[in-house]
Amino acid sequence: MNPLTVVGIALLSVLCLSVLRGVSPEFASVFILSSMMLLYFFTAAPLKEILSVLSDLSARAGISAGSLSVVFRGLGISLLTRFASGVCVDCGLRSLGEAVDYCGQIALALLALPLVSDLVQTVSEVS
Repeated sequence: MNPLTVVGIALLSVLCLSVLRGVSPEFASVFILSSMMLLYFFTAAPLKEILSVLSDLSARAGISAGSLSVVFRGLGISLLTRFASGVCVDCGLRSLGEAVDYCGQIALALLALPLVSDLVQTVSEVS
């Protein structure tokens, strides 16, 4: 992922969007979504590399695959809810975007419950 490419696409998108909002507001929302998808497409390869390195490091450190899976799922939830929230806010639906953020936070808390339970059990066994 070349940061200059990302910045160039973002600035070009902003320029096109400012023109589109005056000409065709309904198409502007579709254009925003398309621009965001294009930018996220550029992050797919680096994200795959990050996940590969984290997986390799966890194997070396002896971290269980289950714990690493929770981290990966949490990362996925965070990225998807942030994307959806951003789309909502860009479309003028800030309250819906905030609701998406809230739902993502609840999903992350639910995802972490088994880890917290294991931690409490381990601490109680040591005591």
